[in-house]
Amino acid sequence: MAELVEGGVVGSLIAEIQALVIKVALKNIYFKSDLAFLVAILHSIKPKLLGIEKQNKKLDRAEDTKPYIDLLNRGEKLVQRCSKIGSLNVFNRSTYSDKLREYNADLQKFCGINVQLEQSSDIKEIKVDLSQLKDMVEHQMGGSFVGGFGEDLELMDRVFGLDLQLEELKEMVLLKDSPVVLLSAPGGCGKTTLAKMLCRDPTIQGEPIIEKFRFAIEGFKILVTSRSVLRSINRVTYTLNPLKEQYAMSLFRHFAFPADSRSCYVPDLEIVKKIVENCNGFPLALIVVAQSLRGQPEVTWRITLDEWSKGQSIIDSSIDLLNKLKTSVVALDEVKKKPDLKNCYLDLGSFPEDQRIPAIALHDMWVELYNLDEENMYTYANLVELAMRNLVNLVPTSIGASNLYDFCNGQYITQHDLLRELAIYLNNQEPIELRKRVILEITGNKLPKWWVAKREQPINARLLSISTDEAFSLSLDSIQLPKVEVLILNSRTKNYSLPLFVQKPGQLKVLIIANYGGCPAELNNFSEVDYLSNLKRIRFEHVSISSLGTSLVKLSKLKKMSLIMCEIGKAFENCVSMFPDLVEIEIAYCADLVEFPVELCNIGHLKKLSITECNELSALPEALGALTSLEVLRLHSCTKLEGIPESIGNLHKLKSLDISDCVSMSKMPVRMGELCDLRTLCMSGCWGLSELPQSVEALHQPLKVICDDQTAKLWRLLDYPPAKLELLVVEEAKNLTWLHRSL
Repeated sequence: MAELVEGGVVGSLIAEIQALVIKVALKNIYFKSDLAFLVAILHSIKPKLLGIEKQNKKLDRAEDTKPYIDLLNRGEKLVQRCSKIGSLNVFNRSTYSDKLREYNADLQKFCGINVQLEQSSDIKEIKVDLSQLKDMVEHQMGGSFVGGFGEDLELMDRVFGLDLQLEELKEMVLLKDSPVVLLSAPGGCGKTTLAKMLCRDPTIQGEPIIEKFRFAIEGFKILVTSRSVLRSINRVTYTLNPLKEQYAMSLFRHFAFPADSRSCYVPDLEIVKKIVENCNGFPLALIVVAQSLRGQPEVTWRITLDEWSKGQSIIDSSIDLLNKLKTSVVALDEVKKKPDLKNCYLDLGSFPEDQRIPAIALHDMWVELYNLDEENMYTYANLVELAMRNLVNLVPTSIGASNLYDFCNGQYITQHDLLRELAIYLNNQEPIELRKRVILEITGNKLPKWWVAKREQPINARLLSISTDEAFSLSLDSIQLPKVEVLILNSRTKNYSLPLFVQKPGQLKVLIIANYGGCPAELNNFSEVDYLSNLKRIRFEHVSISSLGTSLVKLSKLKKMSLIMCEIGKAFENCVSMFPDLVEIEIAYCADLVEFPVELCNIGHLKKLSITECNELSALPEALGALTSLEVLRLHSCTKLEGIPESIGNLHKLKSLDISDCVSMSKMPVRMGELCDLRTLCMSGCWGLSELPQSVEALHQPLKVICDDQTAKLWRLLDYPPAKLELLVVEEAKNLTWLHRSL
């Protein structure tokens, strides 16, 4: 019998099945979508089953829980059998995929009936958005959460000098009793690289992801990387030291003198040794310096070494290190085809340390600051250029329909701490009143001296970023920023007030408010500020807007609104008239979005509507057909969405439709054939679809369909002109993100 977790056998079985799903998904991605659906069902029914089990125990009716336990045991055995199916055994894969779907249907039907019968027990549901919980854990622990699969586990083609450290860390993870292992070292020492190596090690495969924070399952460990020792958690610590001389030299030479560049100048060995010595074994410093000197003439090497010799050691102070790394940023000025590339890099310091930066948020800024294209192609090109220069990491989280044609969608940016500090340092070289961007990080209520000293003198920055912690309680006012176009507010408090400026920034075009605390932030004075009237783009992350409905000021120039992980409530009741120019709405990870606000269907000029990862949304209103100007409709990963209203046939301007990973969708609207301008349709992972409406044969325009193998077969059964139908089959192996988020 399973160990008791969360007070009973039911909780233990659910935890074991979820843990088993991870292992099976790692070995055989063929079952990924079916297993992901199973996890979503278990996540949904778990609070009810735990309540039923508890109630039956209280009434001494344990036998009434047995049917649930038998059903869960059946699921565990089925998943175990799936783990033994080889990748080449096509017949068995298909058979067990069918069995998984049959079991998922049985589980829903059985628990749905019994849950209705047990409603009188007044069981309180507790719904947890695990993707939000993952973010909260990372924010609150001040480090990085490392999963066994998913985001950004790629390693460089060669890693130098970490083999011994890997074995030592692996021994600590496997043998120590503590559930938390802290990997500690100064920034730039290779902590994240070593953590990735650990996750890739065959012995460690199956590292826990976020669900393990909730279940004390034996054999699972949490690995945290941090630049400092965290005293607030029970953990064992492994301290990662800088590279030894021989490995530091190998790493430097690998990047400074690549094998495919024989024409590169190779300086005297003594010069190379002195350069490497100054890096003191810090991998990031070695890589960045090597790349900045690669292909440079001898005089550049000697000047670099001479400048360093006038200062201190490369790790004596962070400022000194940043000075020596800035050559890689100076080189951005030489990229003539991307004149704003350096500015784009310097803007990255506006976001908190150790946080993923959504590429689409950067696009919202840059389209206004640097007049980049609305379709975000140039934003993405700049990010790729920065990634190629190792100044950022470009991390895709999914390959949904829109990602193939909307470049920034589903893309995130991560940046090493030192490179972020470099951006901030370079921003701060000019006097405060002359800076293009002001980046303010406030600890507690301690304001910088210039905030008081410069009250009467205007500051001409175009971008203002203010980050505050949990202890912040002040009202920010009495400062003049008349030229600010982008305002970024990063908070960790439950209640937050927007800054009140002496001279309102009449040119403010972009407002980004991101809350990294445990609860959605309440905005206290949204209706009181008088500088929002010219806003074109608003982005709220983890913010409660449910109480803003009656206090919203009229945003007559607002073009785009993004709501990420927000509490929406009834915010949109009777306020559509406040957005006369709104053309794009983005809603993602909003757990309380059960019904789409029908009021938004009155915005007749809306062109883009994106509702993704909203797992409680089950239906869209017929009024959706009133959005006759709509060109893009994204419904990616709305796992409970059962269908699209027939009124979609009214959307004659619709060019792109994304329903990928809408696993509960069982049919497509009959009026699909009326979408006379549809060019792109993404529908991978729609496992509930068994047929397509015959009406799509009436479409005669060229149509690109991005889908999985199963859906491609449905399209081939139709009489659609072959010359105009392009089927792009997406391999399931490329994307485990949906499963990752569901867990």
